[in-house]
Amino acid sequence: ARARAIGCQLRWLGGQPLSAVAEQASAELEWAESRGYPELGLAALGLLAQARALLGDGASADEFMRRANLQGEELILGQDNAELAAQDAAAAATTLVALGDPDAAAAVLDRGDRALRRIGAAQSRPALLAQAARVRYGMGAWREGLELLETCAGLAAPDDVVVQAALRGVRA
Repeated sequence: ARARAIGCQLRWLGGQPLSAVAEQASAELEWAESRGYPELGLAALGLLAQARALLGDGASADEFMRRANLQGEELILGQDNAELAAQDAAAAATTLVALGDPDAAAAVLDRGDRALRRIGAAQSRPALLAQAARVRYGMGAWREGLELLETCAGLAAPDDVVVQAALRGVRA
């Protein structure tokens, strides 16, 4: 199931057409639900929400996001799935920004960060904080964005290329 979730993410990141990503994520969701793999289902729901929002299907995006949030809340967060929780929050926030609701995106990112702090998953926080800073800057909340950016910079590993690139992007 974990390999299938990674495969979904790679399709998304690999630049495949959104419709192909959505089709594959739907198949993975069906597989996960039929075999009892809630983590894979959650990853698929997050991808479906993002893809549908970017394809202009707001109603479907909202429904997939609602289902992802419910499923995410049902899962017991632990150290082993902290990265999944961070990805879920990031996916939901990306969807909400695409749907034109940055306030809700900021709330989702804040909730995700609180969950990561609660379980002591410091290594998963920097990417989420960088996204939260970008959302806050986009909302015109400069001070909040700067505070998040400073926290992110303090937690980020110097060799974490993805987070370092995100930090530079937000700073620009």
